[in-house]
This record gives sequence, structure tokens and C-alpha cells, in this order.
Amino acid sequence: MTSVSSYHVQGLLGSRSSFREVPFIDGEDNLRQAIKELVSSLPEEEREAYPMDEETFLRLYRSYLKHEDNIIDWEKITQPEGLINSYDSLVQPKPSEVSTMLNKLVVIKLNGGLGTSMGCAGPKSLIPVREGKNFIDLTVEQIKELNEIYHCDVPLVLMNSFNTDNDTEQTLKKLGEKRPQIFTFEQNRFPRLSAETGLPLKFNGTYSKSDRDELWYPPGHGDVYRCFQKSGLLKKFMLSGKEWVFISNIDNLGATVDTGKSVYVSILKRL
Repeated sequence: MTSVSSYHVQGLLGSRSSFREVPFIDGEDNLRQAIKELVSSLPEEEREAYPMDEETFLRLYRSYLKHEDNIIDWEKITQPEGLINSYDSLVQPKPSEVSTMLNKLVVIKLNGGLGTSMGCAGPKSLIPVREGKNFIDLTVEQIKELNEIYHCDVPLVLMNSFNTDNDTEQTLKKLGEKRPQIFTFEQNRFPRLSAETGLPLKFNGTYSKSDRDELWYPPGHGDVYRCFQKSGLLKKFMLSGKEWVFISNIDNLGATVDTGKSVYVSILKRL
């Protein structure tokens, strides 16, 4: 794959030494126009495959233009008294109670990362872990076993990125029918910006789809809440009686639902 940096970068702000010096309104208008041009430069059949929450991206951009670093002073972060119970203080639920509560649960796994940091190509979740099984295989087995033991219906939801979506969908097709309910949604993709202009990078001339993907990036795990809602799955699950969602990384096989006391712990986020 050709690196973005090896291409000529075009910007609407010309030769300004720092895009942060551009007036706020002008900078945002230029960015909106540049995003529009970037999307328009894509082949027509690919444009709908580039999900982007433009307003969220612009909010981050405004913050950066205003030099809002939002640095957290961790010395001021304290545990709120009376709001978090200790594990030892929780009551052990009855098996029937566990089943009832699990039927209100959704498990979301963050599946947007590549395996490059591990020296592997493709989605991290497809790296073989044990006996030829990858992270998705083992996660599906965990959810399947949970449902069988407690006679419940906990669905598995994968948040993919544009880097992992296609390979993940192909893998899911091979799992067969004896599996839990599995849903997927794709997180946003935001345009990479030039450090010189503050505008989206552009390629000159003809370039491949893999090169085009280099112009974008998935914004990270914090994207899960908004994208989960926008996907329609949040509404779907709430209408079906789900109340809780357990969120963890797909490669964290130790992050499983504790069917003991911690059924009541606040690591399960209320829908």
C-alpha cells in the first residue's frame, strides 16, 4: 500500500504557515468544502460505503482550532461515595435470577483494529489464537456457552471499522447456524488532515481503493455509543426488552460476563 505522505497534498488554505491561524469560521467553511470535494472524488459506487458523522468530526475540529486540549487533572478525580458498591457487599443471585438478567443483556465487542502491532495483516480479531481458532471464534463460543448454560438469549454485537468490516462479515458467514444472534455495525471514518493546512489529505491522479482508505481513519473506541445508536440497534434491543450492554475489546478474551455477584455491578452500562 502506498503511503499518503508520498503523494502531493493539496489544501484550500494555500501557503499559510499554520491552519490554526485561520479565523474559526473560515477554517470550518474550508473544511466542510474540502470534505465535500474528498467524498465527491470517490467512485460513485463507493460513496455510500464511507459513513461519517460530520458534525461530530467538526466538533473535534472546532476544539482543536480553539486550542482546547481538555487535559484531565487526575489528582481531582475521586471515587463518588455511595455510588459504587464493593464486590464483597453484593448478594449472590439465584440461577433463575441470573437467567432473567442475562436476557436483558447485550454484549458488544470492539472489532475495529488491525493486527499490525502484532506483525499481522488484516483484522486483529482473525489472528489464530488456539487450535486454529481466532478471537471471533472464541468469543462466539463464550456467548454460545453462556446462552446454553443459563437458557438465555444474549446477542453478540461487533463494532467494525472500514478496515475490518468486509473480512469480518466473510468470517461470520462461515460460522454456521448453531451460533448466538450476531449483529454488526460500522463505526465512523474521519478524514486524515494535513498538518500544514488542517484540511483533508488528497491524492493527485488515479489511485486504488486501498490508497483511498489511507485518506481516512477510524476515530477510536469512544465512537461506539453514537454509532450504536445511529445503527438502529440500540432502539431494536430496547424494544425487545434489553436493558444492559457489556462492552470490551474483541481481543480481550478475559473480559467475559460474570454470572456471579457482578451481575449487579455497574460494569454493565444501562441502555
